[in-house]
Formats: sequence, C-alpha cells, structure tokens
Amino acid sequence: MSYGRRHDARWPWLPAGQARLGHSAFTVRHGGAALTAGWLLDLASGCATFITGACWLWKQTQPGCRSRAPEPRFPPQGMRAVREDLLRLKNDMILLGDVESPTVEPIPYGVARTLRKEMAEAPGDWRYTRRRGDLIAHCDGKRINLSTKPWKAHPRGTSLDLRFQLAADDAMLISAREVLERSHPHRSPASGIYLICTFADSSQQQDIFRRKKRARTRDDPWSSAWHSDPIPVVGCLVLSRLFHGNPRGRTEVMEDCDASFGDTAKRSEIVDGLGLVWVSRIAVDAPYRGLNIGTYLLAEARRTARGRLPWNPKYLEVIRTVLDRDAAEIDKGAADFVTRAGYQRSTERARCAPIRPIDKDGMRSLYTERCTRFYYWCRCS
Repeated sequence: MSYGRRHDARWPWLPAGQARLGHSAFTVRHGGAALTAGWLLDLASGCATFITGACWLWKQTQPGCRSRAPEPRFPPQGMRAVREDLLRLKNDMILLGDVESPTVEPIPYGVARTLRKEMAEAPGDWRYTRRRGDLIAHCDGKRINLSTKPWKAHPRGTSLDLRFQLAADDAMLISAREVLERSHPHRSPASGIYLICTFADSSQQQDIFRRKKRARTRDDPWSSAWHSDPIPVVGCLVLSRLFHGNPRGRTEVMEDCDASFGDTAKRSEIVDGLGLVWVSRIAVDAPYRGLNIGTYLLAEARRTARGRLPWNPKYLEVIRTVLDRDAAEIDKGAADFVTRAGYQRSTERARCAPIRPIDKDGMRSLYTERCTRFYYWCRCS
C-alpha cells in the first residue's frame, strides 16, 4: 500500500473540464485500486463538496498526477467483469446480483484462493452462469463447476446408496477432518479440496454401524468411532498438488502424454505441464471399512476432477505407503483398492525409512518395519 501526494487529477469517470479535485486531495493506493478523497470543485457553479471514492488505475495516468499508476493486471476489455468478480469472491462464497442485495452462493472449500489465482493468470472475461442448477465459472473455453450440491452414485455390484460432494460448509469439513485425524497416520492437511462420501439413507448407515459393532473383529478397535454416535461423513479424500517432491513414477505419465522436461525444469513447471493433481489423503472411518468406499472415492475423483477442480487437471497421482509384507502380497496379486478404481501402479517404487506400526491398542509398537511406497496414476475421465 502506498500513499500518494496531493494532486489535482480529474476523476476518470467525469467528463473533462466539468469537475476538478482541489489541491488538498490525496490518494491511497493498494494493488490496482485507488481511494481518493478531497474537495470536488464544480467549474460551472463554483460549488465545492468533500467526497471520497474508489477507482481502478489505468495504464495512462491522468495529466497532473505526480505519481504514476501501476500497470493494470487485466486488459481493459476484460477489466469490468474480472474486477467485479474478484471484489465479490470472499470467504469461500460468491456474491452475485445487485451490490445492495446480493445472492450468496457458497463454493467448495479450498477453491476460492485457487480461483483468484486463475483469474489473475488467465486474462479474459470470467463470467458465472447456471446450467442445470449448477454454478459454472468459465473463461475462454475453460469451465469450472463450482456447485456444492451432492450427487448420488450407485456402484456396480453393491447395494450401497452413496452420496458424494465437495465440502463447502464447516460441519462437513469438521466431520471430514475428524475421520482423517483418527484414521490416517498423517492427520489432516492444512490445505486442499475435500471430496467426502456419505450415505444417502441414514438408516442404511445405522444398520451397517450396528452390524460391524457386534462383530468380534474390528478394524482399529481403539478408534473413537466405535464409542460415539455415527457422523455423516464415512470417508473422504483430499485433492492438492505435489510440489515438494518429484516421484520417479511420473516418467510413465510423461510417456503417456508424450511430454519431456529438461534437467533444470522446476517442479511447478512439471506439475503444470502434465496437469497433475495429487490425492494427498484418503481415509475411511473404521466402522465402514471393507465396503470398498475408498475405491469408490478414488473412482469419483477420477470421474469428476476435470470438471470440478480449478487446476485444469489431466492426471491424478496417488502415493501409497505400505509395509513390506503387504507390498509382497500386492505383488503376488492381492487386492489393491487403488487399481480397482482404474489407476495404474507404476513399476517405479521407493523405499522409505522404517516405521513403528500401530498395534491393536492404538499404540506404536516397540519394533519397526520396513516400508515401500507405491506410485499410482490415471488419466482424468
């Protein structure tokens, strides 16, 4: 933010020669906007009025200004639409319609920040339209579905009536993070877009919970999910982008899209060039494991990522850490919930440091086991 000196520049929206700011006017600038206050003198009547106003700074500075305006971030032909959308995209909500009585439209958690960046990097006229009840943001052929409404899915070979949606309100986000905190070893991440899974029929969820609770063997018997009332979210995954590493399995993605990068290429250039989105977390609450919900989550992410994520994704990548004994079983043909969702397991794998697995009491064991990291990838539908 910068404070300009006194000036007598004309207001850009008033006809030249009809009004002029007095010599005591001042301007406060922040980014591409300016707030100007001072005495407005009507040259025709001689009346003076103290006013304040905000305007967007243009490339050509008005004569008489002592400080030049910064370069505009957007071209003039798309300035009005982009300016309005940026000012009214706040707190994971979009304000549409009249400024005096706007319509509040929630958008998925984690999308607002990325959408602002997309608007800044992609000059053009961003607009919002309705299609079959969904809110669509589009610009120059690029479309992003910002709807937060759940959609139903009936997976083949099962009687489960599941519902998926991108988390948008605090209740869903808290429930999703609760599942991650007690089901995933790395807890919930600080950022990302949450795809959550719930039961469309709560009575079906209650029946499954009671049946699993009566069973002699339980997954994670120490989990608090067994001793509290069922929460709506039964599983979730988090979508983000991986910049703090460059897995060797990405070479197969490069071969699939016939792309190549030099040795000096930045990680961000590789991620953007391949259109990669990383599934950073995936977890299913203990009472609902064994129902293939993790597979259904990955399948829905593959099916909907291209139209609902703001990064223009082309591929999804998953990195899974398993114990060596479990990795040997997978190599022999054991069930792999990631490949069942349509993902390909790379032949490239990495060894990682030994870990202390969690025992049946929820405590870290005294001995350590070696681990293997698998890399999975798939093309977005």
